[in-house]
Amino acid sequence: MSDWLTYLLASVLSYLLGSLLFAQLIANLKGIDLRKVGSKNTGALNLYRSTHSKLLVCLATLGDMGKGWLAVTLASLLSATPEASLFAAAFVVLGHQYSLLTKFKGGKGVLTTMGVYASLEAPQLLPLSLFGWINFTWVISWALLFGLGYAFTKKLKVGRIVAYVCLPIIAFSLKISMPIVLLFAVLSLFGLLKEDWRAE
Repeated sequence: MSDWLTYLLASVLSYLLGSLLFAQLIANLKGIDLRKVGSKNTGALNLYRSTHSKLLVCLATLGDMGKGWLAVTLASLLSATPEASLFAAAFVVLGHQYSLLTKFKGGKGVLTTMGVYASLEAPQLLPLSLFGWINFTWVISWALLFGLGYAFTKKLKVGRIVAYVCLPIIAFSLKISMPIVLLFAVLSLFGLLKEDWRAE
């Protein structure tokens, strides 16, 4: 199989995997359509606001993060070239944000992006991993930046924006490999485009 066919296969499979909106699927089992309640977002936060169930939110979080990690990991097994993993990372997040199963509507993609980060090594930083497969360094880095933005403003949106803007800059300043920096930039752009800039 040629490299480009491999990239196409990784992209399509990752998009379909990303289209599985676990918060929405779990809500459906409770007879709730997240697109019609609360913030009308199909993410874990709206699931919690609608059900007040920490267990269901944990399950949705594991599902949405897990698919991000799984897409990149499977792509790395499918092809030794890093490009396959980069395509998988981008398309699994796009699948969540523009799900085929909900007429191309979806969530913000934060948890799925975190799952992608969990699949990436960070040799230039303190390596924190589980079994050598699940890496927490970039996840924790994003969370710390988010926490910093939220601490000063008490607004979740500002926390997300700070994390999205700063992480690619930090990665570049640490001389992380350019494909990873570009991936961070692309995922940050995806996240910023899904923000509601009209809201306070």
